[in-house]
Amino acid sequence: MPSNTGSAIIDFGAGATQVSTVVATEASISSTSFVDAFIMYGDTTGSHTVADHLALNVRLLCGTAIAGTGFTIWAQANATQTGQYMVRWVWADVAPAVPASVPFWQKITIGRASLTAAATTQTVTILAIGPRQIITGLVVKHTTSFIGGALIAMTITVGDSAQTVDYYMATPLDVFQAASNTAFEAANVIALGSFAGSNVQVTFTSVGANVSAATLGSVDFDICTVTIP
Repeated sequence: MPSNTGSAIIDFGAGATQVSTVVATEASISSTSFVDAFIMYGDTTGSHTVADHLALNVRLLCGTAIAGTGFTIWAQANATQTGQYMVRWVWADVAPAVPASVPFWQKITIGRASLTAAATTQTVTILAIGPRQIITGLVVKHTTSFIGGALIAMTITVGDSAQTVDYYMATPLDVFQAASNTAFEAANVIALGSFAGSNVQVTFTSVGANVSAATLGSVDFDICTVTIP
């Protein structure tokens, strides 16, 4: 997480309740960076002591960052203040862009509420895959058995909208069985559905009743993706 810190002076001069100061030294800051300002115990200035800083009742606000430049800090005091006070500041890119070549894991959970088909099979889209994005890992584990009504079996496969229903996970996982630490499927895959992008899909297949008969059930899909250059 790129970040930076520093200090600045807010100057109330001979007397004011609202003042501002500009920090213009941050060449690497972006317009989406988050900025905060605060008073730190122990700071002093030529006109105010540690105790003065501690007693200061002021609200500090930071303006939107200007890319490659910095930001403005506003100080609003409850009563007229005089002289200079030191403030500290910090900025950070809270959600930096993940380089395309870095693998990214995410979890998708599908519950029985997604099963609405009056049929013994139903395909549900669980993840959109972007152009040139590949799947490099897949772990499927149910946490609650898919049961209900006259169901006597329920299995799932994981496929791709541009390929087959079992493209990513050819071995069906029994999600009717009791959930346990050993009831899962870990697919060692490096697969690309389409260079133009596609959808990862799970296909439920039931026996004894339609898939919509399930009254319980939940399954997690941990998927690792990476975008090739």
